[in-house]
Amino acid sequence: MRIEKGSPLYQQLSELLAKRPGLKPTNTRYIHRYLEMKQIDWNLWHDFSGIALDVGCHIPLDALILSKMKGIRRIYLVDLRPIPSTLLPDKTTFVQCDATRLAFPDNSFDVVTSFSAIEHLPDRALQRAWVREMVRVTKPGGKMLITVDNAWSWLNRIWDRYRPPMRRLSPIELKRWVMETKEMEIEATTGGAIYYWGFRPRFRGSAQIAYLFDRVLNPLSRLLPWFGNRIGYRFIKKVV
Repeated sequence: MRIEKGSPLYQQLSELLAKRPGLKPTNTRYIHRYLEMKQIDWNLWHDFSGIALDVGCHIPLDALILSKMKGIRRIYLVDLRPIPSTLLPDKTTFVQCDATRLAFPDNSFDVVTSFSAIEHLPDRALQRAWVREMVRVTKPGGKMLITVDNAWSWLNRIWDRYRPPMRRLSPIELKRWVMETKEMEIEATTGGAIYYWGFRPRFRGSAQIAYLFDRVLNPLSRLLPWFGNRIGYRFIKKVV
């Protein structure tokens, strides 16, 4: 699925992202680059149906897209931090809970998603518990979509020098944690990179760094997606 720039949905996503704390609505270039990076996640999407769960959402961009799908009856959002009700799209219910102990029965959802969130947990045990909980609440025949910041990306390692480092996962590690449950099969993969390095305060105004990332490293990462800054999978839960 691709959200075309200039479409009504793209405009709605831009307006919602502009409400993110600390982000100025006038910073349109950052907003456009962020949504371009989100396209790596949306490459896994198609027209889903049923009841959906988005884990670790923070800003409900993905819920907004799901709410536009005619087949989606209800969307549940989970995060440790509260989400203002004014940001919630139609058909959406917010549940404040721990993603490593989801407050839902087994086999509850037709679609379960988590995008670039799990790497914010502090250790591997919690990350693995998060993944297993997503598998647990997915219905047989249901879809599970997950993307993470990539541990194989050397550019991510450079990035971590200028912000708090995260516990990133490699494609192999993420795949192993899901497949070891023996309940899932891979349907699709995604990977790539969009870097907006020049938007970091210390690099603003540096034409050389902006050129390096925008004109050299971004295109190179598209050719080598498993070494880009984000990778992910779409799984389907086996029907026994």
